[in-house]
Amino acid sequence: MTMEAEHVYADFAAVRELLSRRAIEQGLCVVGALREDVDAAIETLLSRAVNVPAPTPDECRRWYERNPDECVAGELAFVRHILFAVTPGTPVEPLRRKAEATLGELRRSPERFAERRASCRTARQGRKAARWDRWAVAKPLRSSKRRSSGTRRPACCPRS
Repeated sequence: MTMEAEHVYADFAAVRELLSRRAIEQGLCVVGALREDVDAAIETLLSRAVNVPAPTPDECRRWYERNPDECVAGELAFVRHILFAVTPGTPVEPLRRKAEATLGELRRSPERFAERRASCRTARQGRKAARWDRWAVAKPLRSSKRRSSGTRRPACCPRS
């Protein structure tokens, strides 16, 4: 741990101790309480002591305009793929041979190879491109250029 990290941790521990003492004084928890109970008591203490104003619709819109990628829901990636499942215990060498055979078949007859060779449901259903939640696919596929836009709106603003 770096010297700076040690100082930050020490500051955090000191603040936590002071807050837990205040929570005990307020009757929100008892000495020797479980860590989870102390954490909940500190949250209650802070929620009573700190007034966080609700943002206005204009503030929400300004924040959204500066951070649009933080407000995406339902974005889909459209990917063409062949899935070969590798799970613990999968014999890798036979799977590699199957993948190489599939690549050869793709090069010879690209129009229908996925339905015959892939082990995923979308290929067996004859789909050319699967639709996936963008964050449910492997990282290299997340940057796919073909995506639906999803729904974008400021998360803190009421639905219109």
